[in-house]
Amino acid sequence: MNGADFLFMIGNSSWMIKIVMLVLVVMSVLSWTLIFFKSHQLNRLKKNIYNDLKAFRVQSTLKAAVNHLERSQDSPSFKVASEGIRELNRLRNTKVHDEKRDRIIIDSLRHSLQEEVNAQSERLYGALYFLGTCTTVAPLLGLFGTVWGIMNSFHGFRGLTTSNLSAIAPGLAEALLTTVLGLMVAIPAALAYNVLIKLVESIEIRLGKFSNAFLQLLLKELI
Repeated sequence: MNGADFLFMIGNSSWMIKIVMLVLVVMSVLSWTLIFFKSHQLNRLKKNIYNDLKAFRVQSTLKAAVNHLERSQDSPSFKVASEGIRELNRLRNTKVHDEKRDRIIIDSLRHSLQEEVNAQSERLYGALYFLGTCTTVAPLLGLFGTVWGIMNSFHGFRGLTTSNLSAIAPGLAEALLTTVLGLMVAIPAALAYNVLIKLVESIEIRLGKFSNAFLQLLLKELI
């Protein structure tokens, strides 16, 4: 099938098939845009968190370590550290007996840091759910278009003889085209979704290590 035949097939398809194809094309464009954007973003954040973790492990004080963080607006480690500093300042101003104060600070900070790690991880997962949706919805849309097209083709069987059944072939090919398009959307989305999910999980693990490094520096200062 050449390009002219392909365009002729689309041009002569039913309105429902055209709608299905349009939706699938939009899903494909959005999914590929998301794949390229999230791949770049997640790899950059993973590298930034790695550098931030190294900075925390070589600094002797919490203040010095925070000053060496990557301060980009979307840096998860900087946001975790900022939340930790805010919680630490709040706890230091509370009126608690000195014997219990340090233990309360550490326990509260551990909880606050973990909550912020979870919040940052959830933010990174968010857009990826669209890819997961594409992996399930696109094949179903393609199948719907195929079934619709075959139904229309069956209506054309009435009064036809064996010699002119070939007139139905373009309608069947048109119907199967939506299934092909659905798979062309779903397969790359499924592969990218699995890879990007693993990348977010790796970032989540590094953020957990970062929050532990934050607490270890604080413990050194409290002891």
